[in-house]
Amino acid sequence: MIDKRTMSMIAITFVCGAVAGGALSPLAIAAASDTRLAGDAPTKVLIDNDKVKVSLVSFAKGFVREGGQKRAQDQVIVWLDEGDYTVPPRPGAPPRPQNANEPPQKGPESAIAPDGSVVRGVHPMGTVVWHPKDSNTPTMQINKAFRSIYIELKK
Repeated sequence: MIDKRTMSMIAITFVCGAVAGGALSPLAIAAASDTRLAGDAPTKVLIDNDKVKVSLVSFAKGFVREGGQKRAQDQVIVWLDEGDYTVPPRPGAPPRPQNANEPPQKGPESAIAPDGSVVRGVHPMGTVVWHPKDSNTPTMQINKAFRSIYIELKK
């Protein structure tokens, strides 16, 4: 038989859990439904205010992030680890010319390594890239696990 004190503690614990769960569930639903950054890759929001949203994204080896999502904000991505992934060609897109003798040309959305060089292929730790609002995300096939910081500029 349960005494009154134990029953009261159980009731208080239940009510506190229900209130906390009710308050936090919209946040969990919002976080779970926002797949435009990384698909279903684990994402942790580090900062979110009226000017910037900063998220840590962890891509596992073998993960495929489907592309085709429009970026909601201007975005800067910083590779915390070596980023080894493949972007498969879009169906029907013409093949990219490959010339091993020429270095990649720097463009507005080029990935830039810490030494200032343009990156193609594996992204060294510390590589940065900028993408404009409304640009489309590519499909990514992750060859080696890595983490990136996604910085969305709201204003």
